Amino acid sequence: MKKSMKGNKLLAFIIIVVLALSMCGCSGGSGSTSENVTIKTSPDKYTHYVKNYVGKNLATIGYTSWGGERFDKYGEGLLRIIPVTKSGEYIDIEDEEALQEYVVTDQSYAPNTEIKLTFDKDSDGEEYDNITAWENIDEIVLCVKKQGSVGGSMKLTEITPAKDISHRYIKDYKGQNLANVGYVSLGGEYRGKYGSSVCYDASVKFIIVTEDGSYVDIEDKGALKQYVVTGQNIEPNSELVLEIDEEYDWVDGQNVEEIELYVKKLK
Repeated sequence: MKKSMKGNKLLAFIIIVVLALSMCGCSGGSGSTSENVTIKTSPDKYTHYVKNYVGKNLATIGYTSWGGERFDKYGEGLLRIIPVTKSGEYIDIEDEEALQEYVVTDQSYAPNTEIKLTFDKDSDGEEYDNITAWENIDEIVLCVKKQGSVGGSMKLTEITPAKDISHRYIKDYKGQNLANVGYVSLGGEYRGKYGSSVCYDASVKFIIVTEDGSYVDIEDKGALKQYVVTGQNIEPNSELVLEIDEEYDWVDGQNVEEIELYVKKLK
């Protein structure tokens, strides 16, 4: 009788563990669930709070800009949406039908994380109502999976919100599809943005390093789509210090100019 009871308890324990594992999706960021979360009401134009994206269809979140980036509005501020999957597959954010295939399972900032905005000023020192100068958070990584698929685990890193205009923090690119991490600049470089406002935006140059040393044509988006980032030579949350030219509202220098991205080809 005692052996039977012990066997039943063990079986029940195993069932609980299996059920828990089957519910896991991406993990390590906000630890969010698909439960309803009450988001705080913005008290003024300077303060907003991160929404709960978990459980939402990716196509219902934000909009795609003319520049081909996905943004969600927070008052006059913009939060760049970065979708990632466990496999590192490319997601075309300009294809609404493709976005409809995905559901959010986790987010890098927990719901109700505070977003702070500052506004640019005119020559008389008066604030503009619709031109932001700085945002302490400029993007959020959303872990997604295809509807009906079994989710896998993936750690999302919460990047420290910027302290001020001059101090920001290096992002975590690991797990992202190479075609989604940056853009080709007018100077023909592959770069990553830091900031999403009109003023004081900064960027870093990406140096792409493949496993076998092969060349990746950054002008060929099809080639970029074939790779996933596996590491970087500067740790996420390392400080990015900017020298600001207040007269012309631009970045005049920075302590990190480039980041090596280590990538591997998708199967």
